[in-house]
Amino acid sequence: MLNLQEISDTVFLSNLVIETPSGSIDGVNKDFYLTSNSKKVMFVSLSGMVQTPNILEYVLIDNKITFAKAPKIGMQMLAGYIK
Repeated sequence: MLNLQEISDTVFLSNLVIETPSGSIDGVNKDFYLTSNSKKVMFVSLSGMVQTPNILEYVLIDNKITFAKAPKIGMQMLAGYIK
């Protein structure tokens, strides 16, 4: 079974990309960036909890993920999408 929390770098499986978006998880920053634009984001997770793509949790515009509330210090973030 694939444990997404153990993936620290970008993994390419055919056209599937799982990566850690760039940006500081400091309890203040709400903006994070994917390495490329994708309209087919499959998931965004914070410390293993999949987030709902809406204005209450996060929005995605081009390669920018903006959270409604800044992730807390120590949280781990992953995003999966089709490239």
